[in-house]
Amino acid sequence: MGLLREVVVSPSPMLSVTLGKLLGGASIAVVQGSIPLLFLPILFITKIQAEFHTGFDIVGFLQNWPIRIIEAWIVMFFMGILITAIGVVVASRLKSYEGFGAISNGIIQPLYFLSGSIFPLRGIIGGVGFMEITDAIRAELTRIGIFAIGGGWVVELPWWIKVLVYSNPVSYQLDLLRRVLLDFSQLPWEADLLVTFGLPPIATIVAAWAMGQMLKQR
Repeated sequence: MGLLREVVVSPSPMLSVTLGKLLGGASIAVVQGSIPLLFLPILFITKIQAEFHTGFDIVGFLQNWPIRIIEAWIVMFFMGILITAIGVVVASRLKSYEGFGAISNGIIQPLYFLSGSIFPLRGIIGGVGFMEITDAIRAELTRIGIFAIGGGWVVELPWWIKVLVYSNPVSYQLDLLRRVLLDFSQLPWEADLLVTFGLPPIATIVAAWAMGQMLKQR
């Protein structure tokens, strides 16, 4: 907060100050997000082994690997801008630094858990005995959104959680990140692009406005 107070008294436009803060936060996010990318070769080997029998194009997949990394960096950068902008908006409404951690976690954690990062929007589970359960249990599972299909069960989230997930911008950014890295997605391609690249500029303007309002109040 002390450094930010020194910056905001400069004659620079508030949009420039905000961009400096957001670009710095997004750059840090890309660096930190690149650490898990170091483990991508392990994932690629697993994918190659799993899909080798289906005629998987190993050479083409490896040739596109640098492009996938660059695309992932771009997605992470825009995701970092959006999340940092949310932090700036929250911080601009606070009077002290101590309350920022609790409030920001109250926003960031729901965005994280409701993005499909841990719990997928839908999926199939299976195993020995799944098709031999009683009708009563089968009916109860169907009631909560688990339906039998072949040797497994299709799992669907409750409708009210779906509303929260589909309203979460991080869901679309994460889905696009999975698409460029793993060729896997569960949301429309157009929605992923619109939210990932269209929302951060709007969030930047809102963050600049929030910082301007903060200066007027003080």
